[in-house]
Amino acid sequence: MPWDPKTDLSGTVVLVHPTVWGPARRLTQAGFLIPPLGLMYLSAQLGRNGIPAVLINEEIDGETLPRLLEAASSQPPLLLGIAANEASTPRILEILRRTRDRTEVKIAIGGPAALAPERFLEAGADAVCVGEGDETILDLVAWARGEREAQDVPGTRFRTKDGLLGNPDRPLVKDLDGLPMPDWESYRPDKVPFDNLYPSVVRPFASLMTSRGCPMHCSYCASPTLWRREVRRRSVESVLAEIDYLVQRFGVRFIDVYDDVFNLGRDWTVRFCEALIARGVPVRWSAYFYPCLLYTSPSPRDRTRSRMPSSA
Repeated sequence: MPWDPKTDLSGTVVLVHPTVWGPARRLTQAGFLIPPLGLMYLSAQLGRNGIPAVLINEEIDGETLPRLLEAASSQPPLLLGIAANEASTPRILEILRRTRDRTEVKIAIGGPAALAPERFLEAGADAVCVGEGDETILDLVAWARGEREAQDVPGTRFRTKDGLLGNPDRPLVKDLDGLPMPDWESYRPDKVPFDNLYPSVVRPFASLMTSRGCPMHCSYCASPTLWRREVRRRSVESVLAEIDYLVQRFGVRFIDVYDDVFNLGRDWTVRFCEALIARGVPVRWSAYFYPCLLYTSPSPRDRTRSRMPSSA
């Protein structure tokens, strides 16, 4: 759920999507806001397991740190989890500097920038999740409760009194359909102030992922390390169920598919597009495509290029 400063944080996991800096900041200041899907998946996973969680989105809520520290002084949360990418790293390091000497709350960092964990641990973070956090977050909660030792949490790096501790990597989640739907109630697409930077984008706007991973190895991208070049895909039915929910619950009219590469499988892509057409869902959508797969077809009967525009 979103954070209300009046909410009792005792025993709660607080998830923070920090402000981005640099060129990305100009986009968010202009109103181009992307749902923090990673944290929304974690919030849903915690909720499924009966663990209370709140999500703070600084891009919407603004500077919340003073209020959070004030609330934590009398009602300390169980764990503070912060999502990290390169654009938000300066803000995260600032948060660590300002919180470390004012609270004993355990702080964990995760996300693409956490692939270089030492900078966060040296700045004061207690733990860094390296890789997917869907299962790791539950182990981190157990660790924060004193029910699990740091060395027993796969996929993490820890700061201990004896130095930095590196644990073995955690296997990737195989069944994406088995994960809960992102916690959209914590974001509310129909309430987010979003400006139309692109003529085709209409409000309410949402993002979703149909897959995780990319087989490519682009030097500028974190995906090969984060997802290990292993592609896993949700079923068409699972994706359509989330689209139906977004349209019916929040009136969403535009969806950005946030996959690394959407068109990796022609059969899946065609089935998805045809199912969306058959449903008659009044929604536009966009995605990231690998052009060689889009324009090079082994068969004249390939329907990928014709089905995609029709479904959007």
